[in-house]
Amino acid sequence: MKKNQKGFSAVEGLLILIIVGLLGFVGWYVWNSNNKAGQQTLTKQASEISWKEKSIKLVGMTFKAPSNWQDISDNTKFKDSKYKYEEIKLKSPDNFVLSLSANNLPRGYESPPDFTVLEVKNIDASKQYIITDNGDGKVSRIYVGSGDIKVGEKIVPIPRINSKLDGVGIEIFGAFEKPSTSRPIFEVEYPSLAAFNQEKSVKEAKQILESIKFSN
Repeated sequence: MKKNQKGFSAVEGLLILIIVGLLGFVGWYVWNSNNKAGQQTLTKQASEISWKEKSIKLVGMTFKAPSNWQDISDNTKFKDSKYKYEEIKLKSPDNFVLSLSANNLPRGYESPPDFTVLEVKNIDASKQYIITDNGDGKVSRIYVGSGDIKVGEKIVPIPRINSKLDGVGIEIFGAFEKPSTSRPIFEVEYPSLAAFNQEKSVKEAKQILESIKFSN
């Protein structure tokens, strides 16, 4: 006895292929449109962020910083003391804090030079930004130092730059910060230089440091 066997005709198969193709095209079109819209939004947001000039008048230092970095400076700490002190402290939207200060405060205990330099780039003929490990291979900070500092060299945790103003030094460093139950500030450590450098705020911090100029 013969069984009835039915299959797709050539026309039906062609129609199925057309429908599948149309569904695939519509899906791709929607994804592509959403992707373009997201990129345009990011581009627009980036273009709306301006860079503003800031200055530490005590040492004639100027630099540029993104307008979306919050100024959290506190210049009242030593207002009525015998010390000279001026700072600009900036905080990025993702909690990278960059501190730039000019002061003649006593350094107190000086840590031994046990932080290994991992990256160096010149700001001008005598100043460089420096990224070191924390003495244990992990990375959390970027600094500014002076002199002929080289990758692999060991330095103190926060180098101090001498200014032309007698007795006043300049300290510049930045790190990601987060609250801690054991202490007010806790620096976020990264497992490697590459991981640290991937952060958008680190790239912007480098641009800030590279824009530093001195008028005296």
